[in-house]
Amino acid sequence: MQKEIIDVDYVEVDNAADGKKEPVDITVNADPFSALFSGIASVVNNVTNSVKEYNMCRQQEETKRAAIKAQLKAELAQINAQKEVFLQVLENKHEIDKMLINNEHQYTIKLLDSAVSAVDGAVEQAKKNNDFTAVIDLLKASCELIDMRSKINLQIMDKVYSSKPVDAIDCKSPKGYLE
Repeated sequence: MQKEIIDVDYVEVDNAADGKKEPVDITVNADPFSALFSGIASVVNNVTNSVKEYNMCRQQEETKRAAIKAQLKAELAQINAQKEVFLQVLENKHEIDKMLINNEHQYTIKLLDSAVSAVDGAVEQAKKNNDFTAVIDLLKASCELIDMRSKINLQIMDKVYSSKPVDAIDCKSPKGYLE
């Protein structure tokens, strides 16, 4: 029994290409055993090529995931650094505000106390001179100064104990959320 092999010339025609391709010879096996072995070899080649492509895709995806994780770590480190800076700014602003409020309070109270003592001295002088209209006017002024000092104390306490947020920090909207 003689093996029959049919030899066929196969040429791919590309209408869009200007360059000519050389014809490719394709061998078609007429023998069933040769065709079987050729088919098995092509299946093995296809499986091998598929496994190679799968491994390449998997490697690319793992590389992309590693890059995303590294970027995530860098973003988290930047967020944590900014958080620490903002907390320090908040703490510093709070301390500065406390000092300013305290200085303002002490200066205002000192001025009001000196004004009240001056009015008290004037009241004593008016009592000695029996000028009761001046005494009444000076007592009214003294009451107004004391009332002003009380209002200032209340305003200072409002500033110190207020729960208003600090406007010094620029808040950006988050880029995303972690789950």
